[in-house]
Amino acid sequence: MKRAILPFLAILKLTYCFISVLIYSANASELNSSKHLTIFTEPSLSVAMTKIARQYSKQYNVVTSISFNSPYNLIGDIDMGEAADVFITANDDVIESLKLKGLVDIYNIVEIGQDSLNLVTSNENNKIPPILYNNDNNLLNSLKILNSKKVTLILDNYSSSSGKIGGELIKKLNLNDFKLFTKITEDRSPITASITNNNNYYSLLLTSQIYNNNNIKIIATSDAISDAISDAISDDIVARYKILIIAGNNMNVARQFLNFIKSNEAKKILKDNGID
Repeated sequence: MKRAILPFLAILKLTYCFISVLIYSANASELNSSKHLTIFTEPSLSVAMTKIARQYSKQYNVVTSISFNSPYNLIGDIDMGEAADVFITANDDVIESLKLKGLVDIYNIVEIGQDSLNLVTSNENNKIPPILYNNDNNLLNSLKILNSKKVTLILDNYSSSSGKIGGELIKKLNLNDFKLFTKITEDRSPITASITNNNNYYSLLLTSQIYNNNNIKIIATSDAISDAISDAISDDIVARYKILIIAGNNMNVARQFLNFIKSNEAKKILKDNGID
């Protein structure tokens, strides 16, 4: 099979919504390059990271592969011997685990962007309390209103950034009247499908997870929180993605990618996909 027909050939391999993307350069001489890079990251970054990897592959002639999965599953893959050069996540527990295992270069951990938390539901939800029809609702007040209504709130698995942040926020605010469900890690279907398939469900999702999704209605965003309240719970409403370099023989290429993802070109791609 020839892989030099298109400027970039992306091969998507899906198994229970686990996605692995391989990005190849344009011509045969480039494909013979010995340079390669493997990126492990969260599904919320799938669109942005595929675009960034495509540009990086083009400019630096590096065959790049990306695996999108929950951070804990990705750590398990590394423990089982899977090759990885770069790990990107906003889950600080996962970052600490990688550091404790001695798997990463602790001197090259860089924040690459922030992702805000949103309270969302299906666009087909016809049972939204009238007080929440407004488009500039306060996130915390909206959660308290829905909690008093004892609605169903579904969160992504705790390994994911949105699941961890959303779960900790609900716990911190003592919102115990929700009918609360958390997706298990083994369920790799998109969290957005759980919302659109159940019109009366609500969820706390990151901007990157719902960006340009016309089937999702945003009830409230973390941007609508007062500064005083925001300071008190700032760590609970924003995902801060960090890039880590996995220790190994390919660290020079990984550092090259780290420098690229800090470029204005990469930052624009992130911003265009909901990550500031």
